[in-house]
Amino acid sequence: MIEKSGHIPSHRFTGKPAKSIREEAQKPPGDSFVKSDPGEKPEKEWTVLAYMSGSNELREFMTSNLKEMESVGSTDQMDVAVYLSRDNRAWSLRNLDCKVGELIKRRPSRIDNPWKGSRVYHVKQGDPESRKIESELVEDRGREKVRDPKTLQRFLEWGMQKYPAKHYMVVLSSHGNGFRGVLMDRDGKLMDVPEVREAIEGAEKNTGKKVDVLAMEACQMGQMSVAYEMKDSADYFVASPGKIYDNAFDYKAILGEIDKSLKAGKKISPEQMASLLVESTEQFYEDVPTLTAFDLKQMTSIKSSLDKFTKALENTKTSESVIERIIYDSPSHDSSVYSKKQKPQREYVDIIGFCNRIIKSDEVKDLSLKSKASNLKKAIDSATIHKKVHYSQADDQGLSLHIPKSRGAGHSIDPKYQDMKLSKESKWDEHISGGSKGLLKAITGFLGRKLGI
Repeated sequence: MIEKSGHIPSHRFTGKPAKSIREEAQKPPGDSFVKSDPGEKPEKEWTVLAYMSGSNELREFMTSNLKEMESVGSTDQMDVAVYLSRDNRAWSLRNLDCKVGELIKRRPSRIDNPWKGSRVYHVKQGDPESRKIESELVEDRGREKVRDPKTLQRFLEWGMQKYPAKHYMVVLSSHGNGFRGVLMDRDGKLMDVPEVREAIEGAEKNTGKKVDVLAMEACQMGQMSVAYEMKDSADYFVASPGKIYDNAFDYKAILGEIDKSLKAGKKISPEQMASLLVESTEQFYEDVPTLTAFDLKQMTSIKSSLDKFTKALENTKTSESVIERIIYDSPSHDSSVYSKKQKPQREYVDIIGFCNRIIKSDEVKDLSLKSKASNLKKAIDSATIHKKVHYSQADDQGLSLHIPKSRGAGHSIDPKYQDMKLSKESKWDEHISGGSKGLLKAITGFLGRKLGI
């Protein structure tokens, strides 16, 4: 059945040339897609699968990402496949301010004959300056729901089976807001982080292939709760705890370095790949955003250290006012984190900075608290492969922890945070929600006195 838009239903990837898709559209839809015979293609060293949601004001930036990838394209030892959505935000109360901004500041299209919807490409080498996408169009998906985890899972399964490799890197590009979600769709809503995990793990279950490196090219995703959520979904994780720019990763440098190394007979390990993402971005931008690569295999150990730190905070005799001040003075991350005009919110607090200030504070006499803070910092440092901190920030950032900014009594934890594994499997959420020594009480009291309320 052909939809009114003329696009095929969004149930499957056919893997067929674009011109044959509509010829197949009359066939009954299903959830199946072409599964590559294991013997059909030899394994390459790496397959890069980029899922880029430009169904918002980022559509031209997402398109530029694909054009940048065409500087190198797929090679005899590396395949690159892209799911790209391009669309305007839908009119709604949620999107009203962004829609008005779109109308006031229209960005010119990156390509001639701009299209709307979602398309899947096998990236080929081309002219990155040209105004057309030169990669192979695998399928026109129409206007399907980009934030649906089933859409992400189908793309990953298709890519893993179509382009078998020894190692897989998955890149998720769009808007992000930490534990509240990533991959914004045209309705302004995000895919929940647990849904991202389920999509990746579902693809692994159906293909038997695990993601080696998961990179999130989206703001505020470098959080302990997000990293812990993904600890069994990938081996390495690259993300920023704060704001990143519209094109954060230097795909020309990244793919170029992979191609150069593989042609020289040098294998690239997953750990080296994760480090390369940070290193290439560091070289590409003078004004580089804070970006960190983590070893997810160490997240269980980090959670254990967090639990001990939490218990020490609960039991400390350190005055609340001292803890309040340390929280307020610690680095934090939000959309204004690089702005000199605005103070960043105190909700996504940098855990390394928080621990450092407890350790160094002369007002904290509790040696057990200092010891637990030091052990937590060491655990995070041990899991950090490569880190680059924005020049305007203290050099102790890299991973944020959720500490609510609410000033109201009887505050309940954000339901999105409650859905996270870290909330369910650690005591941190109970601690920040209150109690005689709860951090929420500390923040509330301190902000109240600062603001005179």
